[in-house]
Amino acid sequence: MIKGTFSRTEGRHIDFGMEQGTVSFPPTGSGWFGLYMLTGGACVLRFAAADGTAFNYQLEPGTVMCLDDSYAVTITEAEPDAAWKAVYFQPTFINRNMKQEVMLSDDYRRMADRHGLFRLEPFLSRRMQDHAFTLSLQEQSLFAQYFTTIGAQLTGEDDWYWSCRVRSYFMDMLSALDEIRKQRAAWEPDADFTLFSTMTALIRERMETPM
Repeated sequence: MIKGTFSRTEGRHIDFGMEQGTVSFPPTGSGWFGLYMLTGGACVLRFAAADGTAFNYQLEPGTVMCLDDSYAVTITEAEPDAAWKAVYFQPTFINRNMKQEVMLSDDYRRMADRHGLFRLEPFLSRRMQDHAFTLSLQEQSLFAQYFTTIGAQLTGEDDWYWSCRVRSYFMDMLSALDEIRKQRAAWEPDADFTLFSTMTALIRERMETPM
């Protein structure tokens, strides 16, 4: 199953897709986002931006990664046992008002912050450390269950509400991702505070040194 508009019921389609084993990356400017979990084998990815800049990033097994369509991404190195689980979506699948230009606007940020809405920050951030999270074994098990449950809804028995169930389980998945992101942020020391602490310690050391 590859990314693209997926339809199971006559007259009902969703901008959502899923892959397991191998993986694809959203073409630049396509409007598609991807949520990935590397389940086995380390990989090195190459990220190329439209301005010509590029960088490599290594992922270890048990990592979940969030990408929008800003970079052209290729796998440059992969261990033989490398395996992925991935879902692809357009933000309007979550809410028809979640267009990319809207989510990046100051008005939407203020509204989302005021109401505690998830703004898809791990997908839209321009800092690579915001895109990838190493999961604990318990978190890996949780996300594997989400992939299994969503896959079952995409391929299971037809009825009019299958797309609603896919959206519901996917929203649960994003909520879990947001909680993990917040936990990781709480664990990381504030850069400004760390710099301030280092400077004050150095000043104190100099003051205590005999002239």
